[in-house]
Amino acid sequence: MKINKKLLVFFIILSLILRFAVSALNYYGDIDIYFLPWAKNILKFGFSGFYERNTLTANYQPLTLISFASELFLYKIVFLPINNLLWYFNQNIPLFPSQLVHIWQNRNTVATFIKGASIFADIFLALGLFKIASLMTKNKKIILLILFSALFNPAIIYNSSLWGQINTIPLAFLVWSIYFIYKQKHLTSIVLLCLGLLSKQTIGIIIPVYALLFWKYFSRKDKIKAFILGLIVFFVVFLPFSAKENNILFAYLTYLNLATKFGSSWLSAHAFNLWYLIFSPANISDTFSLFGKLTPRMLSSLLVISNTVFVLFILWKRRVKLEQTVFSIALVTMFMFLFSTRMHERHLLPAIPFLLLLSAINIRYYWLFLYTTFFHLLNLYAAWGQPRNNFIFDLTTNRLFVNFLIIVQILIYFVMFYYFVIYSSKNKYKKLNF
Repeated sequence: MKINKKLLVFFIILSLILRFAVSALNYYGDIDIYFLPWAKNILKFGFSGFYERNTLTANYQPLTLISFASELFLYKIVFLPINNLLWYFNQNIPLFPSQLVHIWQNRNTVATFIKGASIFADIFLALGLFKIASLMTKNKKIILLILFSALFNPAIIYNSSLWGQINTIPLAFLVWSIYFIYKQKHLTSIVLLCLGLLSKQTIGIIIPVYALLFWKYFSRKDKIKAFILGLIVFFVVFLPFSAKENNILFAYLTYLNLATKFGSSWLSAHAFNLWYLIFSPANISDTFSLFGKLTPRMLSSLLVISNTVFVLFILWKRRVKLEQTVFSIALVTMFMFLFSTRMHERHLLPAIPFLLLLSAINIRYYWLFLYTTFFHLLNLYAAWGQPRNNFIFDLTTNRLFVNFLIIVQILIYFVMFYYFVIYSSKNKYKKLNF
């Protein structure tokens, strides 16, 4: 069975049309509160000194800020000519639908431009999954299933096209970075990883797994080249934001400062996880005492570190195949969401593409992907509640129902972890049964 490239292009275009149609419906307040003001600030005053001018609000990485400013600039360039053209048609052609003028002038239009990078990142992510799946299996049906499940994933579309968040940008860079490691293009891989980290630090949780791959697969010469290249990429991307008084370490110090900023110290920032399950979803700080001096923050950090170390330990003494890498990233990212404090509802997203890739190991994993997508989508909806549907909203605010969902998701994690431990050394992934 050959994959019809024209058909693939058709579905990619269809998924783009769907995303832009959804984008025009609404957007989350972050665009008005943060993204647009940041973009306007850059267009008015320039990139240089941006972080100093916006000390209290600017907590996004430079590549994302560059995309916001570019999208707003594009909007300003195309808005006036198209607006004049629509008015001309409206005044001179009686059959012309006047509503198009109002749609174009709607506040959702500029928001759609701001969402542009995230929307195209969705496609970039889907194509990366398609390429990795092609390395994992020769079954064309499964490869296409993975591609279409990424292109038309409702949680991903909700996050980027409706909500307007940028989580798929770093995730797309990460997926392609993993792909190029196994294509033995190591320097390309490190550049893409750096670009992902310079988009948003949420993919930082997989750095230990990537570091193991770096140690296993990069030659000594490539290790040195990759380290130097990474420093250069960080320096170059931050360079436009540097003011005259900044020193040569500006890029690295600023990144460290941004990466260690937290929007809140809550047990759970709307995330359906262990802390949401045990405590009320009210805004409870994670710094209170659980046992003696042990706080929830300290306990969750210990759990996350222990889980990551155990996953790496399993991988360390053997050749890390692509299947094992995909499995380990799915486990590390899912555990982080389920057991760490200060998690937002969006932080489960990095696990979903790698859960989907597990379908190339065993198609039965696809059901775990479907459930996690459903779980993630409901969590996103619970945090925003748009578009309003009273039945769904009541479900997402029903404690018994939500607690049941969380327990099932935690059980899914431990089922996955069990099979990872039992079969990773024997390379019997394809014989897994549930």
